Amino acid sequence: MHYKIIAPSAGWAYTAAEPGLIAYKTVVTYNSVVSSEDQVF
Repeated sequence: MHYKIIAPSAGWAYTAAEPGLIAYKTVVTYNSVVSSEDQVF
């Protein structure tokens, strides 16, 4: 799963627990540049 999918789906990130929230914020910071799952997970 790429962070690009989490960016538009904020609700999904919240449902994914804390790691999801961090991932969502990471997407906002890096925008579409983020594509590696090892960033947060």
